[in-house]
Amino acid sequence: MYLKHLSCSLFILFVLANSFAQTYQSAESVAYDPSQNRFLISNGNNILARASDGTLSFFGNGSSSHGLDVLGDHVFGLSGNVLRGYNLVTEEEVMSITLTGAAFMNGRTSDGVENLYAADFSSQTIYKKDRQTLG
Repeated sequence: MYLKHLSCSLFILFVLANSFAQTYQSAESVAYDPSQNRFLISNGNNILARASDGTLSFFGNGSSSHGLDVLGDHVFGLSGNVLRGYNLVTEEEVMSITLTGAAFMNGRTSDGVENLYAADFSSQTIYKKDRQTLG
């Protein structure tokens, strides 16, 4: 009997943990993905996808703690001092580049065409990367 209650309790905890994981508790930034008609939200170290009907899911294994930007068929985000890019359709990581010397990355944007920009709050530096050179 004890084992049955323990199994039931563990199952309930698992369900609750997964339901809380897909919330806006640590939302930091949001970007619209017109190709899939959804919003992408950096949520702690995860990226959430909010479908047009309001349902939330994880965006693949996407990771972004600061800033998201959709450029072409990719979304780019910052995880610490790493600039990451993900394919919007497959949700797979397609690039990862360490911004050498970065101290406290706190913002991302693009020029809407080719260039990505990332701001370093601590060193007061703006990094510029051409997305074609990133892979």
